[in-house]
Amino acid sequence: MLKQKEFESIKKEIDSYNEEREKIIQKAHKIIQTSKKIIYSLIKGDTQESQIKEIKAQVKDLKKTKGALEFSSIYKVALQEYVEAIAFYIFIKEKRLITLKETEVGIEEYLLGICDLTGELIRKAVKSVIDENYKEVYLIQEFIDLIYRQFLNFNFANGELRKKSDSIKWNLNKIENIIYELKLRKLGEKNGV
Repeated sequence: MLKQKEFESIKKEIDSYNEEREKIIQKAHKIIQTSKKIIYSLIKGDTQESQIKEIKAQVKDLKKTKGALEFSSIYKVALQEYVEAIAFYIFIKEKRLITLKETEVGIEEYLLGICDLTGELIRKAVKSVIDENYKEVYLIQEFIDLIYRQFLNFNFANGELRKKSDSIKWNLNKIENIIYELKLRKLGEKNGV
């Protein structure tokens, strides 16, 4: 009536998939955690080269994933977080935007990571104001503006990309408000207020 061996084979395949899925989830969580540590260190001005090497090795390991799991949401989120962290690192070290080729990820993960980068740049700008490093604040504003101008050229059909690209506009607005406040403060000091 039914082939028992066929169902046993299906069960083995499902079990194998679930085991691999759990491994991917663990690897992805490590990348996300390492990304957050890198970003926090960069905002505080404490860059750890060992963390950069670690995350690159973690991503290389994750990218060995083949099949349906490489299209899973946790896989994609891990790569986005990686792009955000490594792009932030490159900006801090070299004052430029990392290229798609340098990240070795897909276009969507790259663009989503760059969108998220602008939020971290705002946090860095706030820290720079606290540290009275106003030159850095202006540089961050210029950088976010350049990113925003490039994103204006895209017409995203993807809802997540469209939504996250809107966050660049809000982050640009935030940094412009920070600069506006700095100018008001400077004007107030100049006028003895």
